Amino acid sequence: MLVYKVSGVKASMGSGQHKFNETTGLGYHNHISYNNGTYHRERVELKLHDNNTQNKKLKVSVYYETLCPASVEFFADTLRTTMDRLSSYIDVHLVPYGHIEESTMLGRSYFKCQHGPAECFGNMIHACAINVISDKKKALKFNICLMKYGRDNRVWDFQTALHHCGRIHAVYVPEVIECFQNIRSDNLLSKYGEETYNFFNRITEAKQRYVPYVVFENYGANTTEDRTSNFLQQVCNTIVPKPNPCYHR
Repeated sequence: MLVYKVSGVKASMGSGQHKFNETTGLGYHNHISYNNGTYHRERVELKLHDNNTQNKKLKVSVYYETLCPASVEFFADTLRTTMDRLSSYIDVHLVPYGHIEESTMLGRSYFKCQHGPAECFGNMIHACAINVISDKKKALKFNICLMKYGRDNRVWDFQTALHHCGRIHAVYVPEVIECFQNIRSDNLLSKYGEETYNFFNRITEAKQRYVPYVVFENYGANTTEDRTSNFLQQVCNTIVPKPNPCYHR
């Protein structure tokens, strides 16, 4: 028996005909009754009800580093096109850290990044953007823009990219730079380092500790399975009901 939500109340189907659109999650039921020799039909608007998934955004975590070629491609192409289509259906959490060697001296953190000092700079810029831009979706698009700018221009000049993407996404860049220039950026990066280490400690195979590494955090998904490959398709196959944009590629 199907269970529907009608005006905020659970209701099971009675006698009569019903139609339901799996794409939109909407439908109606023609309730038919018989009284004193006369048939009566009443149309009731319906919406599929699911306490666990209905109206939930898919939570996605992305572990990455800013100068890793695979991370750059994922941001510039895969994540960008997915957000263009499905930004209303997914909630992306960025973790800009990757394979950093972190040390502490006199209460200050020091970082050695896999792709050199420029990558540490980029990771801090991403961390600061996430921190100072109150609109989470705008922060995500801003960081995607930074990655795409570098990839498209083959120049990893984050200063130029900052102002370019700031103009496009209406971000007050001096606030991001101020964050980077003080100890706040160190603290933010250390926080992402702790999150990265805690996550990869759950991955038993050392060879699987790579970036980018993308996981789904809800909808009953395996929270350690990498979803980077065929990301858009995996998003569409996980969200219930499947979003309309998934049918029009």
